[in-house]
Amino acid sequence: MHGTRRAYETSSLVGCDLACSAFDQRVWRHITISLTPNIAGDNVFYSERGPGGFVAVNAGTERGYYDYNPPGYAPGTTLGGNGSLFFSSGFASVGGYSSELSFLSGTLFLTTFTLPSNGKEFTVPVELSISGSGILDNGEVFGFGGGKRGKITFDYVDGFYLPGNFVPAPEPGTIVLMGSGLIGVVALARKRLNL
Repeated sequence: MHGTRRAYETSSLVGCDLACSAFDQRVWRHITISLTPNIAGDNVFYSERGPGGFVAVNAGTERGYYDYNPPGYAPGTTLGGNGSLFFSSGFASVGGYSSELSFLSGTLFLTTFTLPSNGKEFTVPVELSISGSGILDNGEVFGFGGGKRGKITFDYVDGFYLPGNFVPAPEPGTIVLMGSGLIGVVALARKRLNL
């Protein structure tokens, strides 16, 4: 019997004991997640990588969950919550073992919010997360999941709201890196002016 394996648990795959798993929650891991309005097909991408591993999946939301169907959403419409995902592809690499993921299943969560009735462009802060699992080539069940905070902007056109893409908030490391770069530029400019 095969047990469910979360991507961050210590495990052994194909006889390879992993001292630290692919996505140990105590270790920094990088998550990429996107959500675009669904016209037809895939509108969700999720990947995560960390020491020793990588997973990436493409999926679509159920019809009506987050669509781009003209004329759009009426003011006062509530969106978000849990939704089912329909996966088209998935791939995992853990501890040197790489495999396609088959028979994927999972859910998506988007912060619940209600569109205003003021007839103006609307930006809402949201949290977007995915939880799912698939079967590796060797028959083991492989779990994955994570999320990001960000925002979604809705344009108001002809009495309806049209959804935009999910825009993730910058990671703290990116903000620190940008800040230190700006400090360096200011210091260099100041040094040149004093010469």
